[in-house]
Amino acid sequence: MKQKLNDKSHVSQKRFDLELEIYRELSKSLVEAYDTSNLLQPIMDNLPEKTDEKLKIMKKRDTEFAQAFNNFSKIRREDAPFYSKDVNSELEMISKSMSELHDLFTYRWFMESMRDFATSLKGMERNLELHETIKNKTDQVTNKIRDRLDNLSNQI
Repeated sequence: MKQKLNDKSHVSQKRFDLELEIYRELSKSLVEAYDTSNLLQPIMDNLPEKTDEKLKIMKKRDTEFAQAFNNFSKIRREDAPFYSKDVNSELEMISKSMSELHDLFTYRWFMESMRDFATSLKGMERNLELHETIKNKTDQVTNKIRDRLDNLSNQI
């Protein structure tokens, strides 16, 4: 009987350690993608006056976001079997919102034919909505991960 309890405790600890590492990696990639997405279309920005200097900054932001987003997307897909349906759903919404936010950024800075839309009232309102969605969904994922890890640690 004691051996069974020890075995169960060992398995529970291993499971906790595995999920902790998975969620730690997900969280790190999500925060990086979240932070870089905020720089795509910040609510307030301090840019140089010269157009070529602005474009240089925007290209850097674009590259940094693409790297962070791709890393987040890869980690999200690799470990998808370990996430609950709720967490997967929230992560999917975050990905879609970040992708759309990137589209608006691209329209504004790199697609002259779409610039008017991106800088219109409708485009700017959508930008704000996307920022809010990304923030809220990121907070929800963080809370769900915390709850899951708390639940697992109580089983050890």
